[in-house]
This record gives sequence, C-alpha cells and structure tokens, in this order.
Amino acid sequence: MLKMGLRRFLLFILVLGLLGTGAELAVTAHTENVLQWIPLLLIGTALGAIAWYETAPGKASRRVLRTVLLLFLAGGVTGIALHWRGKMEFQLESDPSLSGWSLFRKAMETKSPPALAPGQPPRSRPPPATRSPTPPAPAPPAGSTTSCSPRPRSPRSAR
Repeated sequence: MLKMGLRRFLLFILVLGLLGTGAELAVTAHTENVLQWIPLLLIGTALGAIAWYETAPGKASRRVLRTVLLLFLAGGVTGIALHWRGKMEFQLESDPSLSGWSLFRKAMETKSPPALAPGQPPRSRPPPATRSPTPPAPAPPAGSTTSCSPRPRSPRSAR
C-alpha cells in the first residue's frame, strides 16, 4: 500500500470534491450569469494551484494554495447569502404577507434553491402571463376571393 501523508491525503479528498462539485455545477447549467461562474473559476484555479503545489512544493505554491482556499471561504459565504436572498424573494413572491420568523421558517423549509449551498444566485422567473388569448380573426365573407400570391420584391431584395 502506498504510504501517503495526511496533507497529501487531504489534498486528494479535496480534488475529488472539487471535481464532483464542478461536474454537478456544469450539469445543472450553473452558468446563467457572471456570479454563477465564480465557483467554476475557483474550482479551476484550485485544481491548478494543487497541481502546482504537488509538482513544485515550496513557499510560493503553498501561499497561492492557501490564498485560493481563502477565496473559497469568501465565495462560499457569498453563495450562501445569494441563495438565501433567492429563497426569501421567492417566498415573498408566493406570499407577500410573510415576514419575520414565519418568512424565515418558510424559506428554510423549501428545497429550491438550496439555502446552504454556496454559489447559485436566484434565477429570474418570468412574470405569469396576464394577457388573454387573442381571438381568432373573422372569416372572410362567403364568395370573396383572397390573393395568395407572394408580395412583390423590392429592388434591393431582388439582388
């Protein structure tokens, strides 16, 4: 069996987690706006920093790896805030009378978007359709003829 140090083992686990999270974000189309690209960019940066640290361990590579991990911490806190904001907005759209503890409870009970999953800001939802369907056009009077010939071309489009 390979003798693996604790640091190398933890980096291996981190790489597996980064690859899994990156795959999930890619599959769920976590690319709708600039903020949603941040976790994917952080994952790519972290994988590069880990590869550099493993191939050329030293002060510089260790400092870069630590900085990237601190950026992950900041990104995670930001992602949680964005998810939470999305859940609150969604609940207020559904029931504008909610506030305080009842709003908090309702937002925590819903499953989408996940409150504690860092990353994905709320998706904008189109407003419900308020237009009534267009009535059908009246039928032409009996015995009338309609022309089905194509429109004459303008001199520009004939080129």
